[in-house]
Amino acid sequence: MKLERKPEKLGAILVAHKMAAKRDVDAALAGQKKTKERIGEALVRKGAASLEDVYWALANQYNISYMHVDRDQVDPGVVRIVPEELARRYNILPLLKVANDLIIVVDDPVNAGVFDDVESLTGCDLSITLAKAKEIQDALDSVYGERA
Repeated sequence: MKLERKPEKLGAILVAHKMAAKRDVDAALAGQKKTKERIGEALVRKGAASLEDVYWALANQYNISYMHVDRDQVDPGVVRIVPEELARRYNILPLLKVANDLIIVVDDPVNAGVFDDVESLTGCDLSITLAKAKEIQDALDSVYGERA
């Protein structure tokens, strides 16, 4: 599975929706050569955009939904479709399975190799949803127990 990215860049989406100033996006882009940070990470670190806005723009860029994950939404049976080690390594959360469709929540839609691995392992067709990394980690901890 490979997600199709819109041609519009993340920074342009943030600017167009007034979630970041163009000068801040330009500065973050210029600084990327040194820091190797993704633009969203740089904008959040500098306080030029909120983490919420960056995730929303990223979901918009990849034309996927964005959600808040709560521990109460987690079905332990569905989560265990993907081995814990794989779920934690890639920070993915299997959320819902209907027939052969598996909805997984990710914090990074760029890593398409993960989707291929999960499809191959589960034999399911994937639907991708985006959520904050911390929310996914908390949900995984609620199912598998916190890491030592």
